[in-house]
Amino acid sequence: MSASPVTNLLPTISGACRAAFLLFVIGHVLEAKTETTAAPAPAGFTERVACIASPDQSYSSYTPSSFDPSMQWPILLCFDPAGKGDRPVRLFQSAAEKHGYIVVGSYNSRNGPWEDNKFASDAMLHDVISRWPIDGRRVYAVGFSGGARWASNLGTVGVARAVVACSAGFPGGETPEEVRFDFYGTAGNEDMNREEMVRLECDLSTLPIAHALKIFPGGHEWLPERFTNEALDWLDSRFRHVGIRDRYTALIGEEFKERLAAARTLPRREAFLEYNALTSDFKGLLELDAVSKELKVLRKSAEIGEAEKQAVKHRAAEFREYLHRARERKSPTAAALTAQWQDRAHSPDDTADRREARSLVAAATLHCMSAARASLAANSDMTTAAVCAERSVQLRPNQPILAFNFACLEALEGNPAGALATLQLAARAGFKDIQLAWTEPAFKSLRRDPAFQVVLKAMKN
Repeated sequence: MSASPVTNLLPTISGACRAAFLLFVIGHVLEAKTETTAAPAPAGFTERVACIASPDQSYSSYTPSSFDPSMQWPILLCFDPAGKGDRPVRLFQSAAEKHGYIVVGSYNSRNGPWEDNKFASDAMLHDVISRWPIDGRRVYAVGFSGGARWASNLGTVGVARAVVACSAGFPGGETPEEVRFDFYGTAGNEDMNREEMVRLECDLSTLPIAHALKIFPGGHEWLPERFTNEALDWLDSRFRHVGIRDRYTALIGEEFKERLAAARTLPRREAFLEYNALTSDFKGLLELDAVSKELKVLRKSAEIGEAEKQAVKHRAAEFREYLHRARERKSPTAAALTAQWQDRAHSPDDTADRREARSLVAAATLHCMSAARASLAANSDMTTAAVCAERSVQLRPNQPILAFNFACLEALEGNPAGALATLQLAARAGFKDIQLAWTEPAFKSLRRDPAFQVVLKAMKN
């Protein structure tokens, strides 16, 4: 059997570049069917598996009885601070059997030194990829104490899409300013790190990621086995909408770049209005220090008159009114404002009124996207997320990815007819990514529906 691209390339990469390469591998290469180069461990628990490329490194493993090599599988990469690799594997074994997860636990990971943990996780991941067909969207890191800090580090560098961290958070005990992976923390009510985990949960509530904290009776220890099924339930539920959240995040970033680039081409007075709108619309979503500095310069140097001041107030008042009603499923006010803005935005003349209307449509769409994302991340509030997603489609009906996301949420809400109708709308608007539609977790229940196949053909054509 020939070697896969992963096993061909991984041994040639070292140092900081390896983490970046692993992010690429897991996020892109493994989305296709992975060709393995070594026999996977047999179904069930295996005490010790030696890494082929690094024989001094080994791990314990669990393969569910439902394992099928023609399918891709989620995996838990486990790290015990004392190198007891079998401990977390046995702990998660029952839940992994139920949910269909592969579990591996390193015998070489420790509380430190850091470089040894890096080598241990690298060797184990390299070997895992060579043995099992792994779903690159569902690589999770699990750890206890110092192992939890290493698991969080794997989330930070992009190897793990989510982390289950028991009794410790991030390296150094401090929450990074930016966290891009989902975080499930646990702690005993008498845990010496309980306060750290509570503080971390509070910090994460300000970020657009899914997060949870499980406090159980006990001390500084691994999550008790009776709660492992709940942890995997949480990972599964987040997987069903992680793609939706990621697409909203990408759209928010693209919107900001486009609007900032356009603002920098405008005359001073118009630029002032747009910079003011940028700082208002993206507050709490992106880093805006540079934009705020440019706004201060414009405010001092541009001849800002009463007209500009009134325009800012008028826009803010309309926007507040929309936000007040946007989360209501049936709101005549929100519908009326949307119709009014779109009518003004499509005026043939390039006037201040048309520019304001287009800015309001952009701002309202941004709010709806971020509100849908936050609803999913914070508490899986599908109803609010779906309402906000629908609003974004009403605001920008020609944006195919917005319709696609709304179709996903309708499917997750248990509305297959609505999901298919909205997916058709996305296809008519120009959505053509058949592979994404086919692999999207939200559409799993629709894949055998003939109507779904019809929509995929429409995308192709």
